[in-house]
Amino acid sequence: NIILVGIGVFASSGTGGNTAILLDGGLLELRESIAQAGGPASAKGIDASGLGSVSIVRSHVAGEGLAGTAGVEATDTSLFVRDSTVSGASSGESYGINFLPTTLGRELEMSNSEIRKFDSGDGAALHALITTETSKITVRNSRIAAIGGTGDVWAVSTERVGGSASLNIDASQLESVDDLVENGASWTTEIGATRLDGGAVTNAGTLVCVHRYNEAYAAV
Repeated sequence: NIILVGIGVFASSGTGGNTAILLDGGLLELRESIAQAGGPASAKGIDASGLGSVSIVRSHVAGEGLAGTAGVEATDTSLFVRDSTVSGASSGESYGINFLPTTLGRELEMSNSEIRKFDSGDGAALHALITTETSKITVRNSRIAAIGGTGDVWAVSTERVGGSASLNIDASQLESVDDLVENGASWTTEIGATRLDGGAVTNAGTLVCVHRYNEAYAAV
């Protein structure tokens, strides 16, 4: 188990991909800290795989590189984000958070935070790919923004290979320069009391939106 408080972790040198914090299972708590990676290839602020959990509290996590970049990539790892910012920027595919659970019961919980996708490539601020079993994402009082990119750009994108999953977004803001929400098959997504500022919403699963409004504060 690793607990980091009040520190900065940076990775930016070399010719390959860079990761500020690499976790293979176990527990990571990042509090009041910065984890930032950059460079000439893919970059990840935090890359967590294996059974475990990552908690990000009052911190900033970022990746800025080429295709495959993410602020946080969590494979089979539960992720908890509170009072923090997470961002990914790339001229290729990039994500703010890339959530990739393959094991039963993996969770992503986010509150009072901001997740951003920058720059010119495709991708999403929040991307989730469920391959097996059941997982859950909960977002409260947060901003999820894809504020740069061309091609397939989403604020929220969910996909499925196997299993099923749920996504709940309440009292938040979704923003995109292109499309807003991509809801994949076998996903149950519920969005309530949330500002929607962007383009299309596509749905291949179950999607419920209530008490939503647009950037002009008109009900939609």
